[in-house]
Amino acid sequence: MKREEQKRTSLLGKGSIKVLNVLIITLLFLFSSMFGEFSTINSCQGALKIEGRLLGEEGEYFYLMTAQDNTAYIFTYHEEGNYILFTDLTNKSNPVRKGRYEGINEGHVRAMEIDNGILYVLIEKYNETSYSSFIQLIDVTNLTETSVIGEYQGINWSLTTNIVLYQDYIYLNAGKKVLILDQTNKSNLKLVNEMPLEAAFIDESDGILYLLNKTLQAFDLTNPEQPSMIGELNNSRLYRMGLKVKGGIVYTLHWWNGIMAVDFKYPERPRIIDKYRFPLRDFYGGGTIFELAISNDYLYASGAGIFAFSIRNPYFIRRVSKSEAGGPSIAINYEKIITVNYGYLAILSLHDQTKYMIELGVSGGIIFCSSIAVVSISLNKKRKKKKNNGEKHQ
Repeated sequence: MKREEQKRTSLLGKGSIKVLNVLIITLLFLFSSMFGEFSTINSCQGALKIEGRLLGEEGEYFYLMTAQDNTAYIFTYHEEGNYILFTDLTNKSNPVRKGRYEGINEGHVRAMEIDNGILYVLIEKYNETSYSSFIQLIDVTNLTETSVIGEYQGINWSLTTNIVLYQDYIYLNAGKKVLILDQTNKSNLKLVNEMPLEAAFIDESDGILYLLNKTLQAFDLTNPEQPSMIGELNNSRLYRMGLKVKGGIVYTLHWWNGIMAVDFKYPERPRIIDKYRFPLRDFYGGGTIFELAISNDYLYASGAGIFAFSIRNPYFIRRVSKSEAGGPSIAINYEKIITVNYGYLAILSLHDQTKYMIELGVSGGIIFCSSIAVVSISLNKKRKKKKNNGEKHQ
């Protein structure tokens, strides 16, 4: 008889917790319906924290940056000559200058990428009557003795935004074509293909090259010199101002409208699965979003501040935090979030207190989170354990 009463009490406890969760979801839904569209619910937020800064010296302006192995490489404009500044990020509260590469001179860096101690730099120069672009490979394994180990000059002027590295090849979106360079011999870069495709942004993930312009296209890189198209999304609603890929999900950016997620896991039938729209209040002071970065389960957008989004569930892009520190370039290194904003470099960290919460549902772009759901799971586990112990001792 006593066992029956305990069982009934346990079932009532489980049922009441489920009812509480349903009530919370219903109340949140009514709240969102009454007060319009919200980007986040407070219980779903985390915090971006500024850990340290490096201020520009007089006459310095930081424009573009990449990072690897606790070193940031910053394209720096200076009236006396442009250069790439090296910065040690080991102590995130106190980034330290470690030297610079001065081979840029009057050039302007359009794109940078770092891999295994080699810095890939796309430089644009103006020669009295016209612009020209070229790529340099700089050995930065020793920051005090850097050297150019490779160069390719045959690039027509273009607003190239990406350098993509895959195996022994370099992919560049150069105007109305995508260039493929063989870098097997880094001192003698060879052009092996010119894909007649206009791409504003390119990215690579899992052996697939993604091109974004008027459409979003995917190319299989089984033969890196001759990519073959395996999928395309042609949708007038597609955002076309930025691109990052993770796990077959493509995230595209509109500079002030928002972020869109496209499922490309089945390239023959890609589809838009979610989008996040920036509230107008985020841009009251002007500004736009310039660049995306992905680390673990988070997507970061940098420009008029840094925005952090949870993409654990790509069907629900969930904003978790915003920091006023942000600029035209962003990189992630050892979970440090690094950005440059003309006058300074900032190092941030994300403290997401929602990662242990359960996402219960979606309505009008709002994700409902509940820590009660987590508590109910732990309570259920304890009850189950206690019951098993009782049976063992009988």
